[in-house]
Amino acid sequence: MKKIFSITLLVLVLSLLFPVKTHALSNVLDTISTSQSSTPLNPVTALHTISFQTSSAIPSLGRITFTFPSLTLNDANNPASPSASTFQLNGLSSSLIRIAGLAGAGTFASTITNPTNSTPPSIQIDLTGTTTATSSSKIIVFLGCATNSNIACTKSFPTILNPTKSASLGKADLWTLQLTTRDVTNNKNLESKKIKIGTFEQVQIQASIDPTLTFAIGGITDNTPINIGNTKGCNNNETTNSGFDSTAKSINLGRLISNKINTAGQRIIISTNDAKGYSLTASSNNHFADKSNSFRFEDSAIPNVMTQGTTWFGVHPCGLDVNKKIWGEGTTGNTQGAKYAWPNKKTSLILASDLTGPIAGDSKGNGVVNIEYSAAISTIVPAGEYSATITYTVMPNF
Repeated sequence: MKKIFSITLLVLVLSLLFPVKTHALSNVLDTISTSQSSTPLNPVTALHTISFQTSSAIPSLGRITFTFPSLTLNDANNPASPSASTFQLNGLSSSLIRIAGLAGAGTFASTITNPTNSTPPSIQIDLTGTTTATSSSKIIVFLGCATNSNIACTKSFPTILNPTKSASLGKADLWTLQLTTRDVTNNKNLESKKIKIGTFEQVQIQASIDPTLTFAIGGITDNTPINIGNTKGCNNNETTNSGFDSTAKSINLGRLISNKINTAGQRIIISTNDAKGYSLTASSNNHFADKSNSFRFEDSAIPNVMTQGTTWFGVHPCGLDVNKKIWGEGTTGNTQGAKYAWPNKKTSLILASDLTGPIAGDSKGNGVVNIEYSAAISTIVPAGEYSATITYTVMPNF
């Protein structure tokens, strides 16, 4: 009898040392589209992409259940308002649940349960028809998604509300999501896994960029198309003809005669990082005149075309940022061509403006303005040395 008893005890011990092996889900992950915590005034919704790999096959009519944390006793319960203790489902509908990786028909029905004081929020997915999940299948469930490919949500509608912040500043709130697969027909759970989700307060990232504005004036040489370096925006290609090269500080219109309109030019290049662009204006306190004889050329602050043989003086801007309805375009001396004006003590000229920045002042034409200076005389203009000054100002638009 002692021998028999000792053998029986040994068998019992061995059975305790070698328990029945169970299976578990693997590679379980819930990736949320944003981990920012909600606030009462700033609810944050997220797309949940839950992926996992089965060890045991989920048979036809099987079930997948996602269970979120329970609602604490004193936490306000409003499915459309962020909670301090769980993820509110915020009206998530079956149409916004998509699954990739199922076998068979791939069809399913879903039951969405909002939290109560005794029931945590959950999403239950019941496989329908011939739908199954084979062992070692990689399943991806999208919560808050209207359309998907095999591996990604292609049209997301983030719906589930992230909880409000509970942990101290700088520490993440950690939440437990439980995933369970079940054989409904045989009334048994197949596999289960708990995973952690972290939410965090919003991190403010800040930087500053100093405003910049550059403004350069260069001369155009004689016998050169007036639109040199600015062909994208300036269509006037008549040539300068004063006999003198222009510089950044000096314009010489040469010897004036009644059967010719003398022309010289400059190119202005502007760049700014201001989001509202820039404006280029011109001002002057004097007319084109000879102080010794008190004669001055006719001019106007309102742009007009210039006619050969008629005493007139002014400037014409040409470029992509120039209002062509005001300043005209084309050759000088044409009744439908370039229009000229000159500022006076009371009125400045708006030569060019671009309301959409930043402005690069490059070959695309924005920020590049060619200025054409022209003078014409009749046969009764007194001899003399005529001159005037002009000041250009560039300002960012505010």
